[in-house]
Amino acid sequence: MHLQLVIGLVLYFISPKVVFDSTSMKESLLRFFLVEHIGLMIIAVILITIGYVKSNRAVNEIKKHKQVVVYYSIALLLILALIPWPFRGLGAGWF
Repeated sequence: MHLQLVIGLVLYFISPKVVFDSTSMKESLLRFFLVEHIGLMIIAVILITIGYVKSNRAVNEIKKHKQVVVYYSIALLLILALIPWPFRGLGAGWF
């Protein structure tokens, strides 16, 4: 996940879909890539990291696995919700 974050940050600054302009927040497509996608993907990586650290520190095995499931599931839902799927109309295709 952390490697994916680094690759995503590099692409964030070289992508033509990310426009650093004063009018970008008014258009939903530009706002999605400029703020929403990157912001919530970073939150998903933070949730995965927190879940990993908390599960390593837990003594009880059942509690350890529950923490992993909760944090990883929330992060997975965020990731799936913010992928620019072709049917969402965000200018992305399958290939």
